[in-house]
Order: sequence, then C-alpha cells, then structure tokens
Amino acid sequence: MWKFLARRGSIGGTARWVAKCFLASAHLIDLDSIEKYGRSAVKDELQKIVDLSLKIRSTSMPIGEIEEINRLYQRLSPGLVNFTVAILQVEAGFFYSSEKDQDMFTEVIREELVKKGIGELML
Repeated sequence: MWKFLARRGSIGGTARWVAKCFLASAHLIDLDSIEKYGRSAVKDELQKIVDLSLKIRSTSMPIGEIEEINRLYQRLSPGLVNFTVAILQVEAGFFYSSEKDQDMFTEVIREELVKKGIGELML
C-alpha cells in the first residue's frame, strides 16, 4: 500500500520528472567519452543533465534550494537515483524517513526511472 502511494505521490512524480529531463536532454551526453573512459566519464556526462534539470527547476524554486540540491548531489554517488534523492531531500526531507522507508522510496525511484527507459549505467 505505501509503495503504491509513494509511486503515485511525490516520490514517483519526482523520479518521472528526472527521467523526462534526462530523455529530453540525452543528446548532450558524449557517448564516445563514456565508451572511451567508462564509468569515470559518466559522472561528467550526468552533471550536464543535472545542471540543465536544475536550471529548469529553478523557475519554480528558490535559488538557495537549487544550490542545496546540487551540493547534496555532489556528495552522493553519481546517478539519476541519487539526483532524485537529492531533490526529494531538499523538497520533502527524504533522509528524515526511516531507513526502511528510504529503501522502499529508492526502490520506487529506480523502478520509475527504468520504466521510462533509463539504463543501468545512468541510474
């Protein structure tokens, strides 16, 4: 029941928004760089998507919150799951949830991103 509500609420909605931003700006990713340098290049390529997504989000959020999302994302390992978590922490206090709920929310985020076609390397 809770997982269903998380999927339909802000957890799933934020994950779908992140996926939408990624898919709309995937043309910015340098696939040759990723192929040549592997996982180390993914962080740089994902940062392009994060920057563009935050620029879009800044039209409806205070700049201080945008900066806080970016700082938190930088401290987490790169990937769209953690970018979603960073947004949810600033907007809704993700880390104030129990560890069990955080695990369930992270699972919902991952599932929503995969459903939208995001590959494992970008998660």
